[in-house]
Parts: sequence; structure tokens; C-alpha cells
Amino acid sequence: MVACTDANTMVNGESPVRILWGSYSQVGNEPKRTIGKNPSWQVGPHWLRGSVPMEYREQVVHLLCLYFGKDFEKKSYGRWMYDRSYEWAFGVSLFYHSDEGKANNTKDKITIDIPGSALDSLTIWVITLLIEELNKLKFGVSRMDIYFDDYERIVTPAQIARDVYRIDPDTREVLRADFSGYRRADRITAMNKGKVCKDMITFGRRGNSGSGRYFRIYDKELESDGENKAVRYELELSGDRAKAAFATLVACGKDEIAVAKCMGNFIGGSIDFLKRHEKPQEKNLERFDRWQWWDTILEKIGQAKLRVYREPKTMAKAVEYIDRQTTATLQMIKRTYGPEMFTNWLESLVDGPSRLKREHLRAIADHQAAKHGGLEYDLVSVRASMVRFEQKLLSEKGVCC
Repeated sequence: MVACTDANTMVNGESPVRILWGSYSQVGNEPKRTIGKNPSWQVGPHWLRGSVPMEYREQVVHLLCLYFGKDFEKKSYGRWMYDRSYEWAFGVSLFYHSDEGKANNTKDKITIDIPGSALDSLTIWVITLLIEELNKLKFGVSRMDIYFDDYERIVTPAQIARDVYRIDPDTREVLRADFSGYRRADRITAMNKGKVCKDMITFGRRGNSGSGRYFRIYDKELESDGENKAVRYELELSGDRAKAAFATLVACGKDEIAVAKCMGNFIGGSIDFLKRHEKPQEKNLERFDRWQWWDTILEKIGQAKLRVYREPKTMAKAVEYIDRQTTATLQMIKRTYGPEMFTNWLESLVDGPSRLKREHLRAIADHQAAKHGGLEYDLVSVRASMVRFEQKLLSEKGVCC
């Protein structure tokens, strides 16, 4: 995703440049841009699910191929009440019926599911185009997740839980609930080999028993195995609330600053952390003091930009890295072990248990898409052209990139 900071704003002693969304935010031979060691604060969408009339199935397939690649698999199973599906890379799915006679079960609708791993692969400009195209196909959103990442780690989920939520371990009676907007909180932790591997606090309920809002705060560094060192605040919207949020984003058009502000408002306006325990008889929320760390978070949310630039992995860069960094070591091993033992060792290494991460799989998918010469759409070139268009637009606005 792409957004721009004020020209005079400073972060970590540097003037922030364009803030981008996803590992595909830059394509081509553009110069590397950074904003210091910390990527500031980020907001973005993390899930999009909804349905369209079944007569648009071909258009939806064409649309998803344009944004997520031509390679997809047809499955003889589905989810919910569907018995068939198409699956793309990054978890993108389209669910439909093999027999139109069953369509009444889903009100003549087919369902699109786009998880965060897929949305991360698109720039903000491409996302706004996708939203616009889905809206044209009468997309009825049923779930939309939005996140805010705090890389400063102003407060941890464990500290939030200690401050705002306490229960009697014996009676399970709630002793403190210093939050508003939700009636329920749950503390979720997990250990693995004596170390904490999950640290989360959630508010509200999901599904039919909920109110269409579910809020979770968790340690993304633990969840991502160290790849994302932020504390994540994530809002899951469903039903009418999701529809209202989607309509708001549609109204923003391609204004990336407006999109960032809307998403920040969704997060900051969904919950409040007030010191209710100090005045247990008080009913007026305006008379409570707010927890200081939440005041700070709200300030940061107001300053948040859309996801920061991360240079994508590519096949060319991988080959260049091997050539530059490991050739001498490989030559040493081959000369020591001999050609046959070296070949066997190398094959056992690369054919062993997979260590491929999401960014590696993306690089593979993009490389394969680029090899498909003669296709009507090439995913890499589409992304590249979108990035160039963004730069031109920002230049016309007089924004320094």
C-alpha cells in the first residue's frame, strides 16, 4: 500500500518517504527507499470476504486471475454450503455450486475469500482498483479485517490485560473491566518448550453471538516467528458493520490518505480503555480518565500510514545473493568432499524439509507468471505499471517520493 507523509515530518531523524503496502509495493529497478530502522506505524486491510451474484462467476474468475495470477486449482470440494471451489496462491478462494439447483441454499450467490496474505501482495492503488471492481459486481461484503501495527511496542498485550481485565480465579467473577465498546474480554496465551509463543487479549464475540465487531490485540512478533516485531491491533468486522466499512472505503476512491484515515478511525473508534475501576458507581463514560498508553496509541493511529515498503524477494535477487555471498563457501565444500559427496549433500539439503516462507512462495509464483509469455495479463507487469502510475499521480500532487 502507498501513502505519503507530510514533507516536514521527521521519523528517527529522517524524512519519511512513501509508505507502501506489501512486499510487492515496488517492482522494477527503482532505487531502494528506507525510513530508518523502525517502519513507524502501519494500517491496512487484513481480510476481505463476500458474495456476488452467481451469474458473475466468469467475471470474478477473470478478476482474481488479473490480481492474483492465472494459475489456480479447481477443487471438488468447498466450504460452508458450497461443493466446488477455485484456489489461487496466498489462500485466495472462490466458492460455488456444481449444480445450479443448489444455488437457492446460498441465495444464488458465490463467495470470494481474500485473506491478509493475499492483500499484502498488492499496492494500495491495486487494492482500490480491486475494491472498485468488486463493487461493480455487486459485492456484498460479509467480513473485513483491518489492522494497526505498533512497531514501537508502546504497550504489550500482557500489560494491557493486567491493566484493564481482572477476574477472580476461583469464582471467575470479573473484578476489573476497564474498557468500553465490548462486554466480554478473553486472555489467550500459549507456551512452547518453556517459552511464550502466543500473547493475546480479545474483546467481543465472533459469529452469530457477536455484535459484528471482534477486536484482538496480540504480539505479532510471536505469531510471525520474529518476522514482524509489532504489537498488532486488529478489528474484525462482519455483517452490516462490514458493509458500512466497505462502503466507506469505496467512497474514498483512490485517495490513499483518505483510506489510511478511514482505517485508523475504524480501529481507534471501535474500543476505548478507561479507568472505570476508579469510579465503580459512575455510569457516564466521559467522566473516566483514559489509560495513558491508549491515549498514546490513539495519537499514533492518527499519524499512521499505510504499510511500509519492504523490498520483495525475486528469483534474480536470490541467484545474485548465492553468487555473491556463498559461492566461495560452496567451492570450499565441493573441493573438500569431492564432486559426488558434494552433489549428494546439496541435493539432500534442498530436497529436505521445506523452509520456504510466504515471501519465497510469492517469488516463485511471480517468476512462473512472468514466464507465461503471450498471456493477456502478466501479473508482474501489471503491478509495475500500477506503481509507475502511483508515482506519476504523487508527482502531479507535488508530493516528494
